[in-house]
Amino acid sequence: MLTEVTKAKQKQWLQERDAVLVRQAALEQELARLNRLINAVVPINALPDELLIEIFGYFRATVSAEYQGGRNLAPQWMTIHGVCRRWRQVASSTPKFWRIVQVYRKPEWLSLSLSRCAQTAVDIQFLSPAFSPARGTILLSHAWLIRSLTIPSTNIAWNMVLTKLFSLPMPSLENLRLSPPLQKVIHHEDLGIAGSRLPRLRNLDLVGYFVPRDEALFANLRSLVMDSCPCPATFPQFLDLFSAAVRLEELTLLRCLHWFQGSGINLPPPPATRVVLANLRSMQIGGDSPLLTSHFLNSIQVPNASHIQIESDTFADDMSEVSDSMISTLPAEVPATFPMWPAVTSVEITADHDFFDIVAHTPANQTITVSLTSSLKVLQWQTFYEELVVDCTQLFADCPIQKLELQGIHDDVTEETWRSVFRQFQELETVILGGSGGSLDTFWKGLASTQDGHICCPRLTSITTGEDDSQITFSDFLVEEAFETLRKRDIGGARLGLLDVRLQRDDHDGAYTEDDGRLEATRRLETMVDTVSMVLVS
Repeated sequence: MLTEVTKAKQKQWLQERDAVLVRQAALEQELARLNRLINAVVPINALPDELLIEIFGYFRATVSAEYQGGRNLAPQWMTIHGVCRRWRQVASSTPKFWRIVQVYRKPEWLSLSLSRCAQTAVDIQFLSPAFSPARGTILLSHAWLIRSLTIPSTNIAWNMVLTKLFSLPMPSLENLRLSPPLQKVIHHEDLGIAGSRLPRLRNLDLVGYFVPRDEALFANLRSLVMDSCPCPATFPQFLDLFSAAVRLEELTLLRCLHWFQGSGINLPPPPATRVVLANLRSMQIGGDSPLLTSHFLNSIQVPNASHIQIESDTFADDMSEVSDSMISTLPAEVPATFPMWPAVTSVEITADHDFFDIVAHTPANQTITVSLTSSLKVLQWQTFYEELVVDCTQLFADCPIQKLELQGIHDDVTEETWRSVFRQFQELETVILGGSGGSLDTFWKGLASTQDGHICCPRLTSITTGEDDSQITFSDFLVEEAFETLRKRDIGGARLGLLDVRLQRDDHDGAYTEDDGRLEATRRLETMVDTVSMVLVS
């Protein structure tokens, strides 16, 4: 046990230590002040190389961020060289400043960068389609150094340079992007891209060029983007390329499938064994007809994907048949292609003119988007909204749907269709309504209890409208059937927990009358719904 004397000494020592710490902090501040004064008188041409390199690196990164999107970086970067000889010497002799080469219209910057990169891997990006391909032949003598290459030009003269370039060993190349603007004329050509000469290629982005027919190339890819790329092979040979792509993580395939049917090749039946893309995390398929899209999806399986986007277009050539439904776009056995499908708990449905969309979500943050641009329903597109709802009911019949978001003209859907939706999705908890108006009479009737007293969707606790773009009006939403349905649900033990709606005012001058009606409706609803929030917007 401490004596009183010991306690007094301990207190004294603690006080002395605190005093020393205070003096130490003051000395450190004074030292920092003196260092700043000393550094302030050091000429900029006498700063240490290490410090200059850090400063230059920060400056270059800042300028690069500001000059994204095709603007010329070189003049800004070269201002450093004009400060003094020492700065120019340090900037010129530091290889890391010359490994990212952004080329605009003239070849001098490319030549200068290649001469100063110290024979290390370089990333080359051509920013201007106006760059002359004839000047690009300098790439041939540095093929083994190129780690990344981006060329946006549609100039057909590039094809000769690229064909020669890819005939050379390119052991450093990891990223290749040849993507001219789609609105330009595309000259299809086989560039001879082969895995044996590009052993480290991981990311490939092609627009308008022939699909490389090399399984060794596909075997190393992590990311593949092909847009409007014809394949000089049969459909089974096309699938063989993906069978080899065992490391592929991201796939974008746009307007590539119609070449098989357009060339008169009869599509064979799907293979007995699907092509399994086990490492694929993201996939986008689009621009082709529902028939061809479905045929490709029937041939593959993506067990671990977290983001899937499927876009079909009935404007695309479809020689054998034309379909106009979501189901025709998807594979015959959806879970066989997308094993995560049965885990879907949330679905969004949108019908807007000639564009139709279903977005499905799983609790594991996986997203599946299926879109259809339809040429057949342009004049009677409203009727397709009901077909879309019916398709959704069939597609997700075995899924534990808890949330349903609907965008369309809801009175185009019959009472019986709504009833089948609510009868199918018994685990439904939340409904979000949006769209361009129309009475919700059939919606409320479909949600009402059946003649035998059965309550549809007994877990349903929330009905809300979408964001500010919802065009549902006050009179369309609060039809008498709404009160009757909610009253029966309350009596049947399935009382709604939340009714949160933003409604458009009706197109007349009775704003004050409408506000009175809102207050009266709110009072009525509060007798059968736990929480009611109703806002009228103009």
